[in-house]
Amino acid sequence: TDRDFVFRIKTRISPDKKSMHFTLKSEQNALQPPQTGKVRGELLNSYFKLKSIENDTQTEMEMMLLVDPKGLIPKWIVNFINKKWPVKTMNGIRNYMKRSYIPVHPIIASALETSTGIQTCEKPERTMENC
Repeated sequence: TDRDFVFRIKTRISPDKKSMHFTLKSEQNALQPPQTGKVRGELLNSYFKLKSIENDTQTEMEMMLLVDPKGLIPKWIVNFINKKWPVKTMNGIRNYMKRSYIPVHPIIASALETSTGIQTCEKPERTMENC
């Protein structure tokens, strides 16, 4: 059975603008009701941390994703299948970052320009474009 996830991402940028913290957590949302034929999975206490290091020439990344796909899949099978996921994801991000130009998302640009350095998307939709 296919899965879907509905979650909120909260973003915090440090006052010195040298680190970012993204917290991901599932939520109920009337605008995204469960879909027929899909199992609604759950993100639990998940995060990404990005920190500038080496005089702003490198980025340290830390992530933790705790996911419950729900449904009838035994947990040991989920864990076995997802063994390679962290390395695959980190390598995908690393390859993306090698591009010569990466546009800064308007929400991130706006957050970097604010005096507090904090910007949170409070809209219920899942995509950053809708924030």
